[in-house]
Amino acid sequence: MKWIITLLLAAAAHGALADSATDCKAAGGSYMSGVVSSAPVWVGGKEMRNVELSHTKLNFTSNADGKQYQAAIDNVFAQGYDIAGDAVPAPLNTLQVGDNIELCGVTYPGGIHYVHTNCGCKPQRGQADGWVHKINADGSVSANLEGSQEYCYLWPCRTGNH
Repeated sequence: MKWIITLLLAAAAHGALADSATDCKAAGGSYMSGVVSSAPVWVGGKEMRNVELSHTKLNFTSNADGKQYQAAIDNVFAQGYDIAGDAVPAPLNTLQVGDNIELCGVTYPGGIHYVHTNCGCKPQRGQADGWVHKINADGSVSANLEGSQEYCYLWPCRTGNH
């Protein structure tokens, strides 16, 4: 009986991931999923209109090919972002080694970035309407950890491109 329940949960998770990949493609992005293999680290960045464009970086092992990739995550799109802060903002600070994640964004050799909202604008080449989701044990996914639109005003093309 336990193996039937396990099989059903695995099938449900696979279905959810397949839907996420389709949703990501429709949002102009590339989909990746995997297991966090290094704790998130805060990395400073340049300033734009007195807002530091820092990043959170982490490594993950891809579910697709078993290789290591880096996720470069823009902190300004995290709900707990603090202009004066120099730490990984909430909710990104909840990600831990061993967590399953899925990302929608723009890939580059060895990683993925642009894994955040595009502020309600139409996806364009190189600007996906991306996300970072934690995949729960039951196969469900969290809300977008990169969905805050508080700083969308920094990129006017994002607020007027609907």
